[in-house]
Amino acid sequence: MLQSESSSYTPFSLTMIHTLRFPKVVLSFDFSLFTVCSLMYPGTAGCRYSIDGYSLGVTSFTQSCSAGLCLATAYPIN
Repeated sequence: MLQSESSSYTPFSLTMIHTLRFPKVVLSFDFSLFTVCSLMYPGTAGCRYSIDGYSLGVTSFTQSCSAGLCLATAYPIN
């Protein structure tokens, strides 16, 4: 965490900063978080997390596919 500057960053900008420094770690974490949300709480209700003091919501939608159920889209919400 950016200790001295943390109050000036939103969760999205922190993700962007960490993505620039550690792209594989952050992208894997984002994908994991979005996948868990889509499997457990699909739809507009989504799910909410608090990570390191920052609130994060995720909305996701699934669709049927040849493999069974596939993630159609997932994105952060306020």
